[in-house]
Amino acid sequence: MNKLLIALLTISFVTSNFEITAFAEKDNQGSEVKQEQQIEFTKKQQDELAILHKEILAKKKEIMQKYVEFGAISKEKAAMIVKHMEKHYQKLEENGFQPHHSHHHKKPAE
Repeated sequence: MNKLLIALLTISFVTSNFEITAFAEKDNQGSEVKQEQQIEFTKKQQDELAILHKEILAKKKEIMQKYVEFGAISKEKAAMIVKHMEKHYQKLEENGFQPHHSHHHKKPAE
């Protein structure tokens, strides 16, 4: 049961980030991979992204409530997770829904 809970929570956290990394790195042949450009979204595009992110956030909140209902996590733990997800949404909104660039860069093979 604990392994299942850990697996489900891990999947939930991994999918909650939806981060796209865009940094230069080397592929298997040592060639540099081209870096993606960051663009400014129009208001309409931001509105579309906001709707999608809000739907995802609502579903994740439902999932947290089910975990509480099934006794997998405490109500307090679920509240903490939901607060973190809401904070992440706020950051997305403040940044015009630009994808977050990961701080976990892969080190090039030497």
